[in-house]
Amino acid sequence: MSSCRRPRESLLYYLKNILYFKKHKAYAGESQVHMKYLILADVAEKEGFPNVAKLFRAIAFAELVHARNHFKALGNVRDTVENLQIAIDGETFEVEEMYPAYKAVAELQGENEAVRSTHYALEAERIHAEH
Repeated sequence: MSSCRRPRESLLYYLKNILYFKKHKAYAGESQVHMKYLILADVAEKEGFPNVAKLFRAIAFAELVHARNHFKALGNVRDTVENLQIAIDGETFEVEEMYPAYKAVAELQGENEAVRSTHYALEAERIHAEH
């Protein structure tokens, strides 16, 4: 008997993986646009446009709701003990792997602003990982 899956099983497996990645991409996109609108609200506030800032914050809240729904649909909401361990693992990854790699690449490419932002992020993440 062949070790290959039957065509129907392969198609279902493929479609489930596509859906998972689409939900993951939707979560990432909504999370990023949520933060973008909060940043733009701060800019509008500083430039003297409080009503525009309120608009950006309202839209940011809507994007947060979308991100939260996608996060839940991905099955990422667990009990508090598991959530704490996931958070610790994430902070540890950022300190030990992600930011050191990003900073090294930024240094190699002479991207001083990226070196600076990754340096500060790494220092903050170290504090998060310790606590």
